[in-house]
Amino acid sequence: MFKVTNIVWDTDGERIEDLPETVYIDDNDEIDEDEIADYLSDEYGWCIKSYDLNTDFDVKMVRFLEVKKTLNTPKTRLAYNRCFKKPWSFYKEHTISEAVMLITEEIEGELAGNNKG
Repeated sequence: MFKVTNIVWDTDGERIEDLPETVYIDDNDEIDEDEIADYLSDEYGWCIKSYDLNTDFDVKMVRFLEVKKTLNTPKTRLAYNRCFKKPWSFYKEHTISEAVMLITEEIEGELAGNNKG
């Protein structure tokens, strides 16, 4: 997992409000450090002037925070609440997308079971 910070985008002088200054690139994206600028450019549609790379951080905490952010919507409120009940090992063992999928499926299964009875 990479934490890319202080991203300076090459926007040809345009003000683009949705471009992030920090991005986490999860393990399942399978990119090397030298491919980060290309990856970000492909993801966001703009070239990169510069960025800082941080690989010294707590992966499970970052994954938890990203899962929490992803599930923080009215539609996924139950899954959002569930993410706080998962042990740290869950976030160490699963990528961000896997964790979101597993938590969401867990809630959907419980809701389906409640609707049958």
